[in-house]
Amino acid sequence: MVREIISLGVGQCGIQLGHQTWQQYNAEHHIQPDGKYEYLKKSGPTSAPVGLDDTSFLCFYEETGAGQFVPRNLFVDLEPNVVDDVLQSKYKEMYPKEFCLKGKEDAANNFARG
Repeated sequence: MVREIISLGVGQCGIQLGHQTWQQYNAEHHIQPDGKYEYLKKSGPTSAPVGLDDTSFLCFYEETGAGQFVPRNLFVDLEPNVVDDVLQSKYKEMYPKEFCLKGKEDAANNFARG
């Protein structure tokens, strides 16, 4: 049984740290910036691609019908700049826009507004 883990990035620090974390997850589990699984090539006389044997990373990702792995992730910030930076990075195709919530302006260090 696969368990599901959802990550939540709140504010500038949470979003930037979460984005870096997902880049590391992608590198460890051979997922390309567009969310597609990169089938590894065996070394040696045959260069047949290695199938998806290790499915332990599915607790972090959800596979779409198109074969794309989407992170179970939610980014939330009142200021749109940090979320926009993530959505304009090379990983923009991996993050669904409906899971990247942003406000129109920041709280300007006024915690009563935030």
